[in-house]
Amino acid sequence: MKKPVIILADPQEEYLEVLELLLLMECAGEIDLRVISEAELYQKMAETPIQADLLVVGEAWSSIPLEGAQIGNRLILCENQKEEYVEEDGAAIRVSTVRMNRYANPKGIINTIISLSGTGGAGNSGTKRTIVAGVCSASGGSGCTTLAVSLAARLSLLHKKTLFLSFDDIPAYQLFLKNQSTLPADGYGIFRKKNLNWFYETRKYIRKETFDYFPPLPGTTQSLHIPDTLWPVFLGQAKDSNEYDFIVADLGKALNRNASDGIELCDRVIVAALQDRMYAGKNAYMLHAMDFSDSEKFLYICNRFSPEKENYLISPIYHPVSMKGYVPEIEEAADLAKLLDNNEIREIAYLFI
Repeated sequence: MKKPVIILADPQEEYLEVLELLLLMECAGEIDLRVISEAELYQKMAETPIQADLLVVGEAWSSIPLEGAQIGNRLILCENQKEEYVEEDGAAIRVSTVRMNRYANPKGIINTIISLSGTGGAGNSGTKRTIVAGVCSASGGSGCTTLAVSLAARLSLLHKKTLFLSFDDIPAYQLFLKNQSTLPADGYGIFRKKNLNWFYETRKYIRKETFDYFPPLPGTTQSLHIPDTLWPVFLGQAKDSNEYDFIVADLGKALNRNASDGIELCDRVIVAALQDRMYAGKNAYMLHAMDFSDSEKFLYICNRFSPEKENYLISPIYHPVSMKGYVPEIEEAADLAKLLDNNEIREIAYLFI
């Protein structure tokens, strides 16, 4: 199988050496890596009919026209980050040029390079496997939906084919999207039939706005006479299909039976938590009722964090947890573009790739 060709080009030779080392540690033997640090050589390359899957270029050289080179994707390393995406029918879609802060988390830069070049990184067996990322909490109102939608959008913009699912009987994720209509009757009617692959039978109803998502039901599963185990079964079928790189599931309250079944199917789970005493108490109760001891699988994210307030999540009184990240308050009714501008949410996505 042909190895992806990656070109690293920047006048700062020491900076390139760091990227080269990290990339080779992650993808040794899986990529054809070429490094250019001299302006004359880069100009010659730009005028040559060379083919590459990805060009990683410093902002200082990004304006040099590629007159002969045929480049699949381009990652521009900038002094100030500015991610590019275009509009198509009102929805953000991926484009071939991505901009990223050159001083961002090195792991994030390497993961982006791997995503854009089409390689799987070290240890890739060549067999695609869908990764399921769940988002849950000890109680409602902790921002599960906001984090789940943000994660799905961010993974999609990192060139990962991503499906979003919501386990909520009264979902709110569609408020972030252009199309807020519900699943038509002929769609949810399929769920009333037993012994079917529901995911396969309803794939035609899946929509796309940055990421793929299954539209909300027009009522609860009970009111529509649909099995209440719908979403765990649907998630398992979608995972087994291996059609997606990632499935992001908004699981809601972890102690709900469907959510706990969904957690079993997840490879990694974000636990959305709030820092106030009431939530910390509920979280401690959840930890007594369920096993969240696997620190590789369960990632605690403190949502709506304020450094001016006491953080009871780390208090010894309330079963303290190890935090993987802190996301500040996001204003009400924020649209998808504002969520994508959030630096903390961007870093969370890098934990999954």
